[in-house]
Amino acid sequence: MQEFNSNVVNTLRIGTFCIGGKAEVFAAGLRMGVSEECVDNLCAGGICANVQIFHGIIDSSGINGELHRFEVNPYSGKKLQGFQVPYWNEAKEMVVKSAQRLSENNIVGWDVAITEQGPVLLEGNPDQGTGVIQMCDGKGKYPRIQRRIKENRGV
Repeated sequence: MQEFNSNVVNTLRIGTFCIGGKAEVFAAGLRMGVSEECVDNLCAGGICANVQIFHGIIDSSGINGELHRFEVNPYSGKKLQGFQVPYWNEAKEMVVKSAQRLSENNIVGWDVAITEQGPVLLEGNPDQGTGVIQMCDGKGKYPRIQRRIKENRGV
């Protein structure tokens, strides 16, 4: 993922929810730096692109905090859509296991770095800034979570 910007650790934000002790991924975004600064978050000028949760492929343009869209990373010129996140299945498995260790019911945004050896969990955010991963594809994530809550309750 360093191809997007080698000045920064470009990270994944992977959102999980856990209901009744069973966790699953509900959204993901790849956050990238777009300058020589060593930050990748939107608040500091970075961009984020949606990562399709089943296959780990970027399937949207990038977006910054000012809602400007990008087909390529403005710093490196690397195309966003179609990029396959390395170790995607391992990253998903790692955050799901971590979410299930926390409690029966939670929503967490996990920051994950991908190294040459695989994914590394940086931190879990209970106030995960869901807007970041919803901005990428412009789709709200709450209806999916609400549907799963109802399924778990047998409603």
